[in-house]
Amino acid sequence: MIQFLDAATMPRQPLRMILYGETRAGKTFASASAPRPLFLSAGLEGGDKTLRSFSGVKVCPIFSSAEMLEAIDRIAKEPSSCDTVVVDSITFYADMYIAELVQKNRGPMRLQDWGLLENHIGKMLLPRLHKLPQHVIWIALEQTEKDESNGAVGRVGPMIQGKLARKLPAVTDMIARQARMPLKCQDGVVREMPVWQVAPQMTPQGPILAGGRFGNALSLDGSSYLLSPVSYVALHKLIQIDIKNYLWQFASPFFSSAIMVATIMILKYVLKPVELNAYLELSIYLLAGAITYTLVIILTARELSRKVLDLASMAIPKINLRKFS
Repeated sequence: MIQFLDAATMPRQPLRMILYGETRAGKTFASASAPRPLFLSAGLEGGDKTLRSFSGVKVCPIFSSAEMLEAIDRIAKEPSSCDTVVVDSITFYADMYIAELVQKNRGPMRLQDWGLLENHIGKMLLPRLHKLPQHVIWIALEQTEKDESNGAVGRVGPMIQGKLARKLPAVTDMIARQARMPLKCQDGVVREMPVWQVAPQMTPQGPILAGGRFGNALSLDGSSYLLSPVSYVALHKLIQIDIKNYLWQFASPFFSSAIMVATIMILKYVLKPVELNAYLELSIYLLAGAITYTLVIILTARELSRKVLDLASMAIPKINLRKFS
């Protein structure tokens, strides 16, 4: 029986998106921040190595098309296993399927084999994934289209074989390009910073394929702290981010800051009768505040503290004491 539904009150649907970019652009790292992700890591792509620094992220190595379909069927039977399914990446998975066809034929790809590839991804893999109740993220490398007749640079988009390069983006809710943009930092050093491009625009590589079905809602995210509540509400309506988990990440810095301020106020009251040099007094407050803040962070966010210390130990140069002996 057909129904006429009000678009504003229709049941929420999970997000389907494509995230593409050059190698080492940070696509896998960014996808790991999705709600409870499970990565279907195809063959030799290597993105699963990036995920070792994350906790709570599941990885399923995929080495054949049969394993991919089996993994999707298992997710369908166990919907509580994850909230987001990440195909990492569709570019390498297509190469894997092509290798299977070449091995089966004991020769190079034939014309009809390209049709088999399109049917497998477009009529078997895609429908199964998009029927899942979870969010789905398709990761892909990027490619720049060129006009073979005159060599003119065309559009920059996901590296997907054949007609799927047009069809797959058409059935997703959002197409984002992960890029690295040069940014001059406060120390004067220019560093490449990861950014998401979620709207069509001209780049040095050419016009990019990007956009979504949500208007400007996503463009608010990260624009400023002033707009962050507006962007969060918009994103929550789109992909149902859990507000408790989102706000909990600010608990440790908030309590650490509050205790640090309280410590400095108490110390100021204790030292009030003592006549100290202004610079010495300021140094005492700064040192006490820094120690208090660090201790509270270590006690309330041990996993984060451990990762920060690991990064710091990598950044600090190793001193060879033997050369001083």
